[in-house]
Amino acid sequence: MTEALTENKLHETESVFKKHDTTNEGKIGISKVGMALTELGIPWGKDDLDVFLSPINPTNANKINLDQFKELVTIASQNDSLSKNMLETFKLFDKNGDGKLTKSEIRHILNSSENFDVDASDLDHFFEQLDTDQNGYIDYYEFIRCIS
Repeated sequence: MTEALTENKLHETESVFKKHDTTNEGKIGISKVGMALTELGIPWGKDDLDVFLSPINPTNANKINLDQFKELVTIASQNDSLSKNMLETFKLFDKNGDGKLTKSEIRHILNSSENFDVDASDLDHFFEQLDTDQNGYIDYYEFIRCIS
């Protein structure tokens, strides 16, 4: 889904992570993630971070590890205009702003279009196809896979 970071970007990412890992436990606080991304030249708004952190940090822990941070940097680094449009579309569909699309939100999207008449079994099937990890919601990555 995402391309690997270049060797230089990987080294820079690890250095910034270590700088923010002030307790040397191999984790940084969620509150420091935005600052760390900005140091890497990747400015993000809080709403954007929430969307990207949701699948990386599904338990909403208050810290993420280096691998999670690398995944976030990889995704954030690929933020071209198409990615921005997809993110904005996802946020438009994500009515409650929690970084997840529920079956109810999908139903609302489909039923708001005059071109769709979706019954419950079709919606269930559609949702199961999109919810690849079967956790009961569609995160940003599943959404991207669907429309790519």
